[in-house]
Amino acid sequence: SKAVSLSHSICIAHVASFYLLQTDDVIFAYSSLYWLSGLIMLLAGTALGATRIITRETFTVPRTLDILQRYRVSAMIVPPSQAWAIANDPAASVRALASLRLPMCGGSAVSASLKQSFDRLIPGRSLEVMYGFSEISTAVSYTKGEFYRDGSVGFAGPRMEIKIVNDGGVTLGIGQEGEILVRTKYVFLGYYGNHEATKEMLDDEGWMHSGDIGRFDEDGLLYVVDRKKDLIKYRNYQISPSDVEAVLQSICGGATVCVVGIPTETGDDLVTALVVRNPKSAVPLDSEVILKEAEKRLPNYKHLRGGVHFVDQLPMTPSGKVVRVLAKKMIL
Repeated sequence: SKAVSLSHSICIAHVASFYLLQTDDVIFAYSSLYWLSGLIMLLAGTALGATRIITRETFTVPRTLDILQRYRVSAMIVPPSQAWAIANDPAASVRALASLRLPMCGGSAVSASLKQSFDRLIPGRSLEVMYGFSEISTAVSYTKGEFYRDGSVGFAGPRMEIKIVNDGGVTLGIGQEGEILVRTKYVFLGYYGNHEATKEMLDDEGWMHSGDIGRFDEDGLLYVVDRKKDLIKYRNYQISPSDVEAVLQSICGGATVCVVGIPTETGDDLVTALVVRNPKSAVPLDSEVILKEAEKRLPNYKHLRGGVHFVDQLPMTPSGKVVRVLAKKMIL
């Protein structure tokens, strides 16, 4: 990991433009200040004079539901893994989430099935999907109310320029997938003590190379496909693990799923799934059932040729993201 250096002026400028929160909000996130979501909630909440709920405890669904109801939390940000856990827990109800005005989700890919599952618990409101990274220190894009299309991460935020480029740096058109580049007036100072990594991230024209693969649609909605380094290569295809995970999560009743590519001697990667069973799920999980159902829903080149592996838990960051490289090592 690399330490991101941010100036005070950068943080102030971006927080001032983060207009989603309100003065009377009660805000909550498990994220520490070492993560973008935690920093946004602290600074934006403080600037507005909102009430911030803090806990040293780790995430569990019962604890989260208790905090939401006890303190009448109105704004909360969670990673997809936590949103899935809430949406698929029998104790999570419309009543339990009644106080939530602004539920936000980001940090990794948010599938349409996740958003739909969560939105059922908050009628009249919507899970807002956000995309950003620490080097920008705020959300690069986010959805706006009900204007949403499956898999999108919304429109570019204030003072954000975004373009999609191929490996040669050529700007791509609507619907074409390539690396997401972002340019804004306020960027990070660099990676602490790592000048070479800073040069790789920030080019001479001020464009920041996200390392994420994405595309735009005809209305300007941004879609994040996956991390460039996480793409699975099989035959002549590049497969997004997140696309396969979204299908498997719907099959597995919201179980935590991680998809990786297992290398072979032929140079192909075999699409492989690691699944953590949800003890509260009514859906019985069996590898053969998952494989057969996945074959029905996925094109041939995305089939789980590496199989399904059940694990007790997946390696996670403190902010709730699955560490894919460590998950891969579990089955190598």
